[in-house]
Amino acid sequence: MEVDTELQDYIRRYQQEDDQECLQLLLEHCWPYVEILVGELATTTETNEDTVRELRKKGKTRFPFIMSKYQLEVQLPLQTFLYNTYRFYFQQVLNGTKDNNSKRELAPPQTGVSSFPLPLIHPYNRTSLPCLSVKNCNNQIL
Repeated sequence: MEVDTELQDYIRRYQQEDDQECLQLLLEHCWPYVEILVGELATTTETNEDTVRELRKKGKTRFPFIMSKYQLEVQLPLQTFLYNTYRFYFQQVLNGTKDNNSKRELAPPQTGVSSFPLPLIHPYNRTSLPCLSVKNCNNQIL
């Protein structure tokens, strides 16, 4: 399904102007696609009605962020984008629910490893490359 010009306009206006009316129109248009995924997850995973309600609530809360990431120029169908993005997001929500919303612990830092980045070495003449940032090593703006 190709994104029609009216939807493209709503997406642009929301992303560029933070137009909340366009966001609401997008939600009304796009939410049925997300509901299909919620229904699939409800039948394929062991989820109770409270979990389904939580997915809907968190999904609607996350909708503005997700729509801010949609890239019109990529020409990925909006339905595909929503399905894939929400499937990933809902899996995170479900995994968090299974872990009783406990935060996962990060692996302890490795000992003996320098916290400073190693200099980049040119592969042919073995000299250091300039820093890869907005400013070079001499603090000059590139």
